[in-house]
Amino acid sequence: MDAPHRAKVVAAAAALHLLITHALAPGPLEWWSNTVAAGLGLVYWWCKCTLGFPVFSAGLLVAQGLWVYALVWERNVWAAAGLLSSTGLRAAARCWRDYTFNFNNPRKLGLKEAPYPSSAVYKLFFGSRPDPPAPNHGRSRPVLPMTRPPKKLVAIVNPAAGRGKGTTAWNDAQKVFDDRGIAVDVRMTQSVGDGTRIARSLPDDVEAVVVVGGDGTLSEVLNGLLAAREPGEANNLPPLGCIPGGTCNNFCYDLGIQSATDAAIRIATGCIAEIDAARVEHNSKVTYSLNTIAWGAGLQAVQFAEKVAFLGPAKFNVGGLVAILLAFFFGTGCAKVSATATEKSGRTVKLEGMYVFGMSMLCQRAGNSFRFGPGAKLDNGVVETVLLRRTSILRTIELFDEVKRNGAHVYAYDGEMLQWTSMTFDCDTVTPMSIDGEDTGTTPMSMTCVQRCFKVFV
Repeated sequence: MDAPHRAKVVAAAAALHLLITHALAPGPLEWWSNTVAAGLGLVYWWCKCTLGFPVFSAGLLVAQGLWVYALVWERNVWAAAGLLSSTGLRAAARCWRDYTFNFNNPRKLGLKEAPYPSSAVYKLFFGSRPDPPAPNHGRSRPVLPMTRPPKKLVAIVNPAAGRGKGTTAWNDAQKVFDDRGIAVDVRMTQSVGDGTRIARSLPDDVEAVVVVGGDGTLSEVLNGLLAAREPGEANNLPPLGCIPGGTCNNFCYDLGIQSATDAAIRIATGCIAEIDAARVEHNSKVTYSLNTIAWGAGLQAVQFAEKVAFLGPAKFNVGGLVAILLAFFFGTGCAKVSATATEKSGRTVKLEGMYVFGMSMLCQRAGNSFRFGPGAKLDNGVVETVLLRRTSILRTIELFDEVKRNGAHVYAYDGEMLQWTSMTFDCDTVTPMSIDGEDTGTTPMSMTCVQRCFKVFV
């Protein structure tokens, strides 16, 4: 028997148990609460979980409360049977709801695993499910060897990245370059935007550019290199070497780079891969993204995280919680969204509604290695977007926990996941947005996936 049918069997068994407890009901109030719950179960079935589940869930919560009252205050031990049956029915109904809704998003993202709600009841009846896959560390195209390994590099080093990790990472990488006899021209950044200015001023005959820092430094350098060239010359960019030295190095993670020494060895070996980027038109300018484009509660989380940077990687946990609280109590970050996306197949998808969070991903991870885009790849020609509707505050916190559990939010019934080649995005109010963790501008924006935009050492 497949899993959806097993969920229905469990729900039917719990409903039968619920009817049996009618004979054990300690009073008419509890009896009627069960009757109402059973009636709402029919609504749940008829509405196919859309309207039915919230009503059904609320009715069962009332029934559970009445059973607890009978058990604690009236000291009727048979009330425990009613409490267990009500709890089991609600949990089984939730599993059924998740199965009904959650197959669509994983299929759109190319994930084959069945959904797995993180409830004890689900694991008891259906067993645990594996995490969403991450094949090839987020790459699909083959590795291309260079004609010859680079003999001269330009290194753009952010010594302040990762609260001093940038300097340590560069010292480790420099030892590898010295041992291999590779000459390096070192350029140090002093403030935000220096990476872009240095990259824009580099001569055209540079063999390769090494970036030491986090995702923000890497994004600055890429935009500087692209700004110095005419449209259509992206393939003439020098290959980029990524040495992880920031607080979060999500781009390096998707490349499979483990450390600064590992990155330096890959650069000296000279194997490269072609990587996509997102071209974002906003506020009468163009910015390229290699990691994330965020708005709403996600942006609020990043902004607050920077204010508590002394917490290290934990700053994103704190920032996420604060952003959720601000969104629901003050409306910060919530907006009515109107978006139109074109998928790789050419199909057009339109989305409208009230959303609290939105993020477009080329990397699988953002923030403190939170797996927002389990189906994203750096070189598959599409950008993955996740949009979460405004629901209850507890549900949003639960979704944040599912993100931290390696991307289980893709199975959420209250989210939209899509992969696109181009997308236009607007909100009913002017909404701030960020690109690769930097406050860049406001909506509206128009985005396009640029295939094979640049090359990196792998």
